[in-house]
Amino acid sequence: MSEISLIMPVYNAEKYLSKALESILRQTFQNFELICIDDGSTDDSRQILSLYADKDERIKVVFQENKGAGATRNDGISYAKSKYIIFLDADDWFESEMLELAYKKISEKDADIVLFAYNMYRENKKADKQFKTCLYDNKIFPSDCFSGVEFAKHVFDISPAPWNKMYRRDFIIKNNLIFANLASCNDLTFSYSSLAIAKKITFVNQPLVTYRVFNPDSISAKRSKNTVCIIDAINLLKDYLKKNYLFDFFEDSYKLFSLKYLSFEYKKCSDLLMADNFVCMVKKLFPEIYTVFLINNCFKLILNSVYKFIK
Repeated sequence: MSEISLIMPVYNAEKYLSKALESILRQTFQNFELICIDDGSTDDSRQILSLYADKDERIKVVFQENKGAGATRNDGISYAKSKYIIFLDADDWFESEMLELAYKKISEKDADIVLFAYNMYRENKKADKQFKTCLYDNKIFPSDCFSGVEFAKHVFDISPAPWNKMYRRDFIIKNNLIFANLASCNDLTFSYSSLAIAKKITFVNQPLVTYRVFNPDSISAKRSKNTVCIIDAINLLKDYLKKNYLFDFFEDSYKLFSLKYLSFEYKKCSDLLMADNFVCMVKKLFPEIYTVFLINNCFKLILNSVYKFIK
């Protein structure tokens, strides 16, 4: 049996898929299975996946009707048989030592999760490649191995991306960790719920993934049409924390995190009706931060009021 299951949702990724697959096949750690789930692609992704699967028996391909990235990753978890799981995106590429270094660290520390840094590649600036740690704002981890509760003040400053983490499979199953079935932000609840409940988190502070930014076909590029998804994602996170008796540990950092993400997504609202709906939902679901939210976003709120008056 393989040691690591790599789960890769694929949707209309023909432009980038071969590069992603080649970088996986060049890994120095070879004892893995790659589960590629084609989520109803309408381009040549299916043919590319079939071609690679015919050449390498470690590549398992599943074809399905379109469900979205969250539901597809959940399907991947159910297919995975290995001790460890890593989630990858079909438009990124991966350093040859990614699996080896992540596997070594998570095994040595007997950890639930290992985090690693990444490079950010801007699609519209060919030469722009920036190093990013897995922790925002130059904050420092408390130790080489720590729990979510120990790091409660800053756990939401860790990147919510699923593709710069490796997980123990039984940790995911035992704690009923699932991706939200949302058009965007589907990874936020999974990532932060897992970090909050983890007893052992460790990290590799070198870039092992190159994350492609501004891919026009990606979920993140279409988020302005689905801004209210962040409200559902944050609410689901709160429900998970409360259900597992963790909310009291994270309440202060959760409020700051909610304010930050809600304000960020609100600024992306693409029309007045969407913006008004967003504010009403914040008022209803997050009354404890509503006043501060209004203050933080007063300029956009005033502009929207002026536009409505003019119309």
